[in-house]
Amino acid sequence: MALSLTKKKIFITRPPIGISNDYDIGFLPGSKDEKMLEWAGGFLSALNFLYRDVKGQNYDSIKTKLFFEKFEIIPLNMIQGVSILEDEVLIVDEVQLITREYMSMILSRMSEGSKLFLLGDLNQTYSTIAKQDSGLFRLQQLMPHEAISWVDLKNIYRNKLTELAIKLLE
Repeated sequence: MALSLTKKKIFITRPPIGISNDYDIGFLPGSKDEKMLEWAGGFLSALNFLYRDVKGQNYDSIKTKLFFEKFEIIPLNMIQGVSILEDEVLIVDEVQLITREYMSMILSRMSEGSKLFLLGDLNQTYSTIAKQDSGLFRLQQLMPHEAISWVDLKNIYRNKLTELAIKLLE
C-alpha cells in the first residue's frame, strides 16, 4: 500500500477558507472534529481513492474507521503553540491559500525527525488570495533549501475538465 500509517501521529490541517478570506470555523455546528471534517473533504477523497478497493471499505467506513483512528485534525487557526514531534507527520492541504505568516508558523512547528507535507497548486488560488501573497509562492522563491524536497506533479488525475479548468486560469 502506498500510504504507511506507522508514524506515532499524523496531523492534518488546511485553511478553512470558503468564499471569503476568513480562517473561522465557528459557524459550523458540532465539535472541533465535526467542524473540521467538513473541510477535510480532500483528505477523505484521497483516502477513498487509495482504499476503496480494499475488502469491506467504502466511504463511510474509511471516514469512521481509518480517518478518525489514524489522523488528528488541527484547525489551522489553532496551530500556534503546537509542536509536531519526532516521528510525527503534519499534512497541510490547499497550502496555496495560506499566507506567508501562516506558512512561517507551520514551518516553525516542526521538530527534528518530524515530517511535513505541503499540498497545493498556485494555479488554484482563485480570488481568495493573490498568488504573490501566498506562503507557497514565497516558499518556492526560497528554493532550493537543504531541509526541503520539492515534488512538482504534472499529471491530472481527475478528468479532462480539470485540464480545461486550469487553462481558464492561465
